[in-house]
Amino acid sequence: MHNTVRPWNARHSYVVLAFILIIIALLLAGCGSFNRAQEEKGSLTAESLADVSAAVVDADSGSTARGAIIGATAGGVPGSIIGHQMDQQAKEIKQRVAGATVERVGEGIEVTFASERLYNVDADRLRPAGEQDLRDLATTFDRYRDTDLLIVGHTDSAGSDFSSQALSERCARSVSDFLVMQGVFVGRLHSAGRGRTEPIYARVTDGGHHANQRVEVAIFASPSYRNELARQWHTRYPGHALDAGGSRVRAR
Repeated sequence: MHNTVRPWNARHSYVVLAFILIIIALLLAGCGSFNRAQEEKGSLTAESLADVSAAVVDADSGSTARGAIIGATAGGVPGSIIGHQMDQQAKEIKQRVAGATVERVGEGIEVTFASERLYNVDADRLRPAGEQDLRDLATTFDRYRDTDLLIVGHTDSAGSDFSSQALSERCARSVSDFLVMQGVFVGRLHSAGRGRTEPIYARVTDGGHHANQRVEVAIFASPSYRNELARQWHTRYPGHALDAGGSRVRAR
């Protein structure tokens, strides 16, 4: 018996080509779904990472939260508009959130919660008082929707570097998750843990070693809002720029 080899024809070519195109389409769809999932989870996109990563390299502030605010500076007229809005939001937070320390920083706001206000010692589960503070905080985010947030967890010097880092990450993440439950869009939220690397108090007594445990919330204008303000300004004043003092001058 002889094996018969069927000749390759155009029909076979079309079938193989169609199969390859289907595989490519499935791969592209999978990549798109993955990217959307990452954005919905609030992962650091390239643009937001540029803002938040400034916190890591900002040597003057020595603070991840403040560094994120400084990295999101718009400057000029857009910065003035953002600063005015932040003044209003900071006032509301001070009035509504009893357990928070609120400070205006540059074109943003730094909100600090002492750890014992939010959690029990060395724990990441929110206490009722902490949950109420975060509910009150979330109401202001609904009115000021052009902001992003970086939530940073900190621990004290007790325990190992590994356990401190892990606890600080869990604490920051629990605040972020709770805010999402209150209706804050997850894409606005980023969280990070700094363990014991950014203490407020360099030296504390044995009884006060928990003083450095805290959660900081950095509030700053979103990249899209800063870009929109800049676009509006350039549309209104075409051919102009801002000098070092923020005054409008005609560009050369």
